[in-house]
Amino acid sequence: MQKSEYQIKPKTQKITCNRWFDTTSLKAFGQSAIKIMEAKTNEEKAIAVWRAIQQTTVVTNKVTSEPAYHIKYIQNPIKLRNVYGGHC
Repeated sequence: MQKSEYQIKPKTQKITCNRWFDTTSLKAFGQSAIKIMEAKTNEEKAIAVWRAIQQTTVVTNKVTSEPAYHIKYIQNPIKLRNVYGGHC
């Protein structure tokens, strides 16, 4: 086999909406909440993140779990938001 002169590197693309929170990571979630709500001071930023959490959380009075994997309670906030829609 010969080595190719050209290496094809896969590119990662991320598509987001400028009017909804980016839930790909906790940092991205916080940054997008601050940007969308146009928070400037630290207090405004904290309130923006809190309101974003409230807007993306659904209260169902059921603990989100994965019995097939013997997981009684999902503790990963990114998985909770992206897979289960932020149920509490």
